[in-house]
Amino acid sequence: FPSHDRKVGKALCQQIWANLCEKDVDIIIKTVPLYVKWKSDVKYRKMPATYLRQRCWEDTIPSEFLEDTEHKFNGYEPPKNAIY
Repeated sequence: FPSHDRKVGKALCQQIWANLCEKDVDIIIKTVPLYVKWKSDVKYRKMPATYLRQRCWEDTIPSEFLEDTEHKFNGYEPPKNAIY
């Protein structure tokens, strides 16, 4: 799982990760840094297994955290109507 800074539930995360399709893995790897930037205080981040089970990489991240051109990714845009 990309750098999320919450090191809990490793076995469960590995199990969920193993069942993800390659497309989702690519998107997760690209969106987790944006999520971490948005939720800079670790105590407000979802647990890694929760992030994966709830498909949080599909949630909307506020636009001010998407401005970093380093994290632009092949036309993928998180859904605009998702709620955190």
